[in-house]
Amino acid sequence: MSVGFCWAGDLFIHWLLMATLKLSRNTIGISVALQGRSVFNRVTNVASLVTNKAVPFGAGGSATATDRGNANLLFYTDGNRVYDGNHALMPNGNGLTATITSNQPTAICPVPGQPGKYFIFTNTADFTTGGTISYSIVDMKLFGASAFPAPASGDLESKNTPLPGLANVAEGMITLPHANGRDYWLITQTVNSQVFNATLINAAAYSGTFNTIGSTVAAFPTTIAHLAYHEGLKKLVAAPQDASTDAIILNFNESTGAFAPDRTILNSGVLSTTNQALYDIEWSASGQYLYISRHGETGINGDVLQYDYTNTSITLTSVLPAPVFRSYGLQRGPDNSIYHLYQTGAASPFLLGRIEQPDSVAIKAKYNASPGKFAALDFGGKQFSGFVPKDTISLQLDFTSAGSCQNSPTTFFPFVRPGADSLVWNFGDSIGVGWSPIHTYKTAGTFNVTLKAFYQGQVDSVSKPVTINAFALKLQMTTDTTACRSEFPPPRGSSSPKQFSVKLSVQGGTPASIVWSNGDQGGYTYA
Repeated sequence: MSVGFCWAGDLFIHWLLMATLKLSRNTIGISVALQGRSVFNRVTNVASLVTNKAVPFGAGGSATATDRGNANLLFYTDGNRVYDGNHALMPNGNGLTATITSNQPTAICPVPGQPGKYFIFTNTADFTTGGTISYSIVDMKLFGASAFPAPASGDLESKNTPLPGLANVAEGMITLPHANGRDYWLITQTVNSQVFNATLINAAAYSGTFNTIGSTVAAFPTTIAHLAYHEGLKKLVAAPQDASTDAIILNFNESTGAFAPDRTILNSGVLSTTNQALYDIEWSASGQYLYISRHGETGINGDVLQYDYTNTSITLTSVLPAPVFRSYGLQRGPDNSIYHLYQTGAASPFLLGRIEQPDSVAIKAKYNASPGKFAALDFGGKQFSGFVPKDTISLQLDFTSAGSCQNSPTTFFPFVRPGADSLVWNFGDSIGVGWSPIHTYKTAGTFNVTLKAFYQGQVDSVSKPVTINAFALKLQMTTDTTACRSEFPPPRGSSSPKQFSVKLSVQGGTPASIVWSNGDQGGYTYA
């Protein structure tokens, strides 16, 4: 079964897992012992196992989508079936065309300009046999498997439409964000070639218009099994399937879709004979280290090697306490640990290991072959899930204010959609925080007030002028304004001749008049 994270905003939230007593979905097994997913707690980043992930599900890669605003699971797919956030098969969610045993058979991104809709890209590549790309569209506003009055859970509005301009592509396939924060790129590589492809996914793609840019950047012809991207460095790393071919690092221009060579990772290739030399590759959080999963075969151990991007003179070093029979997927989690799938023997379960300090040198990286609650579980799959690439949410920001007098409170009321994580105000003469702050201006004038909203790692702001009128008078009244009945004159009370009074202190000028009110009826004016 496929194992995978999915991305919501700047957090990995769901880690879809499958733990079973059988080796894969196609194996004739006794029974399913545990079918589930692991969910990372948003506060602690600690994973816990849940037991309701849908079956059947492919043994290769997969893709998952979550809601950017609230991190709810929307849907996931192995490239053949699409399950909704309730783990039900979408009514039109079967029969997609991916090779579900391959490394990266499917990828997801939002449809630009179509809120609530998502592209699912599927790839028919199978090892070194090149594939074709098709796309399907999920509309989360469709009821799907839900019944009224339950909320819509989504369904496919179309599926398996051939994507023009891409043919003979390798298994490696991911989606990346465009620099404009609105569009995306679909990244592929042409089998047995030096060419990497970037297909623009913009608003026109919804009607079937796709533009692909090919860059001849590999030093030698190759066939790529897996692609991984470091958004901070803007670098793509590619793991080749073919024998004796080193992993490749490329620079990627998120504005133009162009690739440029960075380097090859020398001595990372292996002389394999089974068309699966390197299975996966993953960045550490800082981007200083890369981890390479050597698949393994007869005479070649499976292994995970560390590469120091900042010091190429350091030899590739294994982080495993001992070699393994087969080494599969690698994925960095929200805790910045790198998770690893592996087997210890031909008939052994698919186990989960964890590199707990991946931004340390190899000897201190701390590989844990049996991490906690996941020790000895059979995950029944070789690869983690891909996720929706980070996008830029269009924040709607505005604010109004009440109160425009010097030395009197002015209250600010924000309008923020979707609701921000936090707000910071610049009142023009000081800084404040909060959703409805109250500020008192000591001087008159026009102040440029700025509201800054923080949402899932994204920052946006709006500025407006606020005019404060001169009002130098300061009024101060005694804090005790409560009167007893005996303090009022007859007929309401019995006080005579001394009666209830409130003292008012006026500073900064002489008022022309003062209006008093008891709060529930008209005021009284005194010169």
